[in-house]
Amino acid sequence: METTPSKPDSPQPPRRWRFRFSLRTLLIAMPILAVLLGWVGNEKRKHDRETGARESLTGKFQARWFVINGPDAYEPKSGLFPVAPYWLALGTPATTLPPFQPEDWETIGKLHSLQQLSLASYEGPADGPTFSQVSQIDRLTLRNGLLTPNDLQQINELPRLKELTLDADYLRTPAQNSGEPPLNEMAQLVVRPQSWPELTSITLLNIELTDEALDGLSQLPALHSLHAFGCDLNGRALDKLANASQLRILTYHPYNRDQTGKHVGTLPGRSVDQQTLALWGRMPRLYKLWLADMSLEGFGGAGGDLAGRWPSLGDLHLQEIELSATAVREIAAMPKLTELTLYACPVDPDAQETLDKLASRIQVKIESAAQGVRIVKKPRNMP
Repeated sequence: METTPSKPDSPQPPRRWRFRFSLRTLLIAMPILAVLLGWVGNEKRKHDRETGARESLTGKFQARWFVINGPDAYEPKSGLFPVAPYWLALGTPATTLPPFQPEDWETIGKLHSLQQLSLASYEGPADGPTFSQVSQIDRLTLRNGLLTPNDLQQINELPRLKELTLDADYLRTPAQNSGEPPLNEMAQLVVRPQSWPELTSITLLNIELTDEALDGLSQLPALHSLHAFGCDLNGRALDKLANASQLRILTYHPYNRDQTGKHVGTLPGRSVDQQTLALWGRMPRLYKLWLADMSLEGFGGAGGDLAGRWPSLGDLHLQEIELSATAVREIAAMPKLTELTLYACPVDPDAQETLDKLASRIQVKIESAAQGVRIVKKPRNMP
């Protein structure tokens, strides 16, 4: 009996892997994907708006762009987004910017990656949004500009500002080359409570400082550097700066123009006096002090009491200041002083011996503006 051999089982076709997911996975993944695609689309739209705004500003104002902590020259590119933070500079002191229109500020408001802004010869609209369009910046520099109260109000409300330079060109008129122009009204700085919580450095030129503004400056929690040049103020209000407990660097050059705009020397009531220095001498962190254009009978040693005066002052620069023998003696008594610079400073002859002894301990620089003479005296152990 013949048997028919059994046929081998035919191989089963391999199962194809198919992507599978549960309804629960779908419900979780879809919102995440929607959020991701929405973010990409939003960033793309912001990038396109920013690129268009940069091109518009470059065409109208010959804008210059710089990468923060990057190379000096920066050419805005329309590549990947988001764009690295950058610094925008419009105008130079030698050129005059076209007057800013409201639409120009709207264009600047589209620069989401803008971190630092510098304007030279700025003149903007009298009202409407201006500097409020750049609330994200941490550094603002304005030179030779005409600032309106509206501008100063909005500058005061910039929440992230860390460095501020305001140079209000209160003398600029259309006839710039016709000699000394008449003095226009100065821009008045606004400093309100809770202003600039992160501000560390402020430089002011040709700005009117009210008593309230000086009081506000003294209460800025992070301020460590203050420079004031030619600012019109009440000299007695300078006493308020003694409350700036974090201040490390202070420069003050008094207002010295008359109503025609001519230099006439320091006007009465605008200068630092013995009372102010007695209060400043108690500032715990003040390291560098630069004063100019005044006459000092003393240097903060009220009633001859020098105990605890100038506990941290290490660098003192005096320019065109008449110094009495008492003032030099009180300077010599500063416990942490390491460098003294006297530029065109008439010194009482009776103070020469004290000055020579001081030069045996610290570096003393004596410069003459008229003769261009510079004498540097150092202790023998100083290189």
